[in-house]
Amino acid sequence: MLIPEYMARLDGDDPRTAMDLVEDDVSFLLALPSGPVRGTSKAELWGYVSRRPAVIRRHHIVEASSHDDFEAVYGVVTDDGVETGAFLASARLSQSGLMQRYLVHFDPEFRLFEAV
Repeated sequence: MLIPEYMARLDGDDPRTAMDLVEDDVSFLLALPSGPVRGTSKAELWGYVSRRPAVIRRHHIVEASSHDDFEAVYGVVTDDGVETGAFLASARLSQSGLMQRYLVHFDPEFRLFEAV
């Protein structure tokens, strides 16, 4: 699956390599508590990612599903080892297998799975 690899790269030593998994004209919506972040290019997505706070961020995937050119994952995020919220991320993949459209909903309080 592509989204788990994308998130692992974001969490790694060189987050910029996550952009290798994204089409140049990716459309995205990140629904965040501070407001939506939208864009239509890899450069805009990297612009958001590169401005995030300098913390040790980890995406812990709890559930994942895929079918043809669609993927969805659910998990929690930790910053410096402290859980900051949960996310539901989905993507539509291009014919070349890269992320073409990306939608994330992040919430600091609501959880789909109580055991998380």
